Amino acid sequence: MAKGKDRREALPHMPQLDALRAIAVLGVMAFHFLGGVLGPITQYGAYGVALFFVLSGFLISGILFRCRVNALAVGQSRLAAMRQFYFRRALRIIPVCYLALIVAKANGKMSWHELSWHLTFRSNFYFIKRGELIGTVGHFWSLGVEEQFYIVWPWLMLYLPQRWLQTVIMAVICLGPLVRLAMAAGGAPGIVQGVSPFTQLDSLGLGSLLAYRRYGATPVRGRVGLGVAVASLAGIIAARIPYPGFWPQVIHASGDRLAWNLLFFWLVSRASVGFGGPVGWFLNLRPLRYIGTISYGMYVWHLLLWFLLLLPTVSYWRLPSQLPRLVVFPLTIAVAAVSWRCFEKPINDLKRYFPYNGRTELV
Repeated sequence: MAKGKDRREALPHMPQLDALRAIAVLGVMAFHFLGGVLGPITQYGAYGVALFFVLSGFLISGILFRCRVNALAVGQSRLAAMRQFYFRRALRIIPVCYLALIVAKANGKMSWHELSWHLTFRSNFYFIKRGELIGTVGHFWSLGVEEQFYIVWPWLMLYLPQRWLQTVIMAVICLGPLVRLAMAAGGAPGIVQGVSPFTQLDSLGLGSLLAYRRYGATPVRGRVGLGVAVASLAGIIAARIPYPGFWPQVIHASGDRLAWNLLFFWLVSRASVGFGGPVGWFLNLRPLRYIGTISYGMYVWHLLLWFLLLLPTVSYWRLPSQLPRLVVFPLTIAVAAVSWRCFEKPINDLKRYFPYNGRTELV
């Protein structure tokens, strides 16, 4: 934090959120690599992406709300704040993403045509067009969803009249499950239901609602009730009960994702103010928080390391795939740590040249 910073304008550091990032990225990796080792339990790791979305909605919307409050209070330019927002997001997201794409292209894993889709963060639409996720960068669909969210959301959060903000956020939250319901009822392909930006809106919207409660023009202090967590767990269990008939299956399939998102909404809310007891001790573990710090690099690199390095080794030496699937975890952590230290962090530190106003930064 910069010396002399007005702390009223800064988002507080929330270390337990780093631990949630670590849990999310490790869950995604377990889903990708450990299905044959740990069995069906690893399928739940796929929900790590939804946890990332809730976290992103909370943190990004928190920054935007603080920009809005500052603009109203001291006459800052909202357009200038938005420009700085985009510069800062670009410094964090683009460099390592583009580096990974260059590595994939150099190894002959994609055509120039495909590369153009990924460079412009339209990976999810490319996979919808192809009808499948393409191995080496198949996980880039979520980066596309986030960047598409960044294109639209800052304009709404900074320029909508105050009386509309909560209504719009609630509408976005409701739209996600309704779109999933309509797609499932209409027989849309699974790839469309899985990677469309519209089917992820409740994840991002719930994070934004939490930020609105915390940093909006009329903040609501306090924690999200434990009842939300209990209700979400009940919904997750209910979605796994077999129901006869087409419509009950469709409704419960759509509601399952919403139940998980509500669980993550509660989890992010609690972690943002700090869990106590054994849960707090676990989420404050320094190794776990460090993994959260480098989680973006881990997410970007993990499938590339598998397809470019470990899978060829397995094929050449005719090794059983279980061992390399375990090796990919420490290898990914090591590569992401080097990437963060030597590449991402020096670029990320350039954010100091793009403060949200002339004298302060938001973190």
